[in-house]
Amino acid sequence: MPRVGGVYSPPAGTKGVPNTTIQSAPYNALVDDLSLDANNPRPITAGGTGASTASGARAALGTDNADNLTSGTVADARLPATQTGKTFTGAVVIKNASDRILAFQDAAGVVRGRLVHGAVPSTIFHQLYDAAGTFLKQLQLPPTGSMTWDGQTIWTSGNDGAGSGLDADLLDGQEGAFYQNAANLTGTIPDARLPSTMSAKTFTGNVLLTGGDYFVDNSSGDRRLVLRTAAGVIQGAFGNTLSTGANFINVHDAAGTFLRNLVMPRTGSMTWAGDTVWTAGNDGAGSGLDADLLDGQQGAYFADIPSRLGFTPLQQGGGGGQGTNKIYIGWLGSQLGVQIDASNQSANWPINITGTINGIASSSIAQIVNTTNANEINFPVGWTIALIASSGISRNGGCTPCLFTGDSQAYVNLGDSGAGSALPGTWRASGRYSSGLYAVTKIF
Repeated sequence: MPRVGGVYSPPAGTKGVPNTTIQSAPYNALVDDLSLDANNPRPITAGGTGASTASGARAALGTDNADNLTSGTVADARLPATQTGKTFTGAVVIKNASDRILAFQDAAGVVRGRLVHGAVPSTIFHQLYDAAGTFLKQLQLPPTGSMTWDGQTIWTSGNDGAGSGLDADLLDGQEGAFYQNAANLTGTIPDARLPSTMSAKTFTGNVLLTGGDYFVDNSSGDRRLVLRTAAGVIQGAFGNTLSTGANFINVHDAAGTFLRNLVMPRTGSMTWAGDTVWTAGNDGAGSGLDADLLDGQQGAYFADIPSRLGFTPLQQGGGGGQGTNKIYIGWLGSQLGVQIDASNQSANWPINITGTINGIASSSIAQIVNTTNANEINFPVGWTIALIASSGISRNGGCTPCLFTGDSQAYVNLGDSGAGSALPGTWRASGRYSSGLYAVTKIF
């Protein structure tokens, strides 16, 4: 029999009566009715689903309607990968064992920007991409050190001053508070009153934009946001150049005539009125930067070499007839040595003094030679030796001393037995010690 309110009742006349024979017809009718009820969908009131299919069961039980969820949390796998806009009234948390990334895409799914929290090191990156989704540059906020934009240092009051590359107190003659004064910004247009798409509009007061992105589109020319006076005279413009992709800020005079602009290209350096703007990324050697101060000092400070060294240095060359050879002077441990370029003179100083010293000809004054070489043949003017000569030499007579090959002690005259290497220069006899032994002096 059909259930009534979900409750099963056996067919009438099928129940047995004590002490009577069970009739087959009523019995079979009861069995057939039970079989029919068992094979039909069991109603919800009897613990069933009220349906013979899974989708019918979900519909009957209301499990396919999210409005019926009153407890628990929807599993992440049950959520779609792509969703329409949502409003979160609490904090939104991005968890990941590696980098945490929030990407911004256009309608075509091309990445135009990303906010990244790097896991190692713990650094936040605000990344900029071009229209093709190619990474361009990024703002980097590290846990220590300076912020950077496209790898270039960003200055704050914590990293400017001497040694930083930035030495500024004012911007265009004004304190920073001048640019922080928003006293003229009064009132706002309720967002609900503005359509999502508008044609060209003229604003006679201040415009405040909050939230989301605002676009200036133009497929056939530069994209510009123009600033005008109440009389319609252009005073400035912000925009993007169609041909090069560079951003710009234009400055006009009171009559609306263009004066100059700040140009920010996709590659290369910024320019102001056509002149290069220097940053930490393009200054230094070869940059052409002509600063007023270097580490807070005028150029004359560094040009004063004696003051910087603390003593007056010796002039190297530059005099009449002098070469550009590099001269090294240093202590050899027991005496003063000299080297000229790569030629080491050791303690033998190549000094040639001409003229007179206190009225005495310098050529008649012997110089000092400090050598232990028994075969030395180079001696200064005024040097006197003992010479053995087989032929007599008159006083002030000429001779040619030579090293004696028979021992390491004597000098003999050229042509005598045992004469070795000759001593260069002009030698004259100063007198005779004994027969065959003379004192001779180098005069040239």
